[in-house]
Amino acid sequence: MHDFLLAAATDDPNLYIDAPHRYADEQVCDPFVTFHHEHLLEELDGRTHMQDRLTFAAPFGPLGRLVEELVLRSYVQRSLEERNAALVHTIGGED
Repeated sequence: MHDFLLAAATDDPNLYIDAPHRYADEQVCDPFVTFHHEHLLEELDGRTHMQDRLTFAAPFGPLGRLVEELVLRSYVQRSLEERNAALVHTIGGED
């Protein structure tokens, strides 16, 4: 699990902001036992580079860990890639 070093909190206790460098959100209810999503932002060659850091744990102990390995990791990876591609398309950047 990642430790977040975030400077400011919004009115939403599950969303943390350290503008303009990062923001993070945390799921506090089902379906995951834990779900932390951190977005790191930095300028590279005059462009904004975003990196996602995601930590999650499925419920149901050993069965949940098996499902994480067999299904969830690739599903979550694909979902992040699709979301990021849509974001790049929306803001007019390059893939």
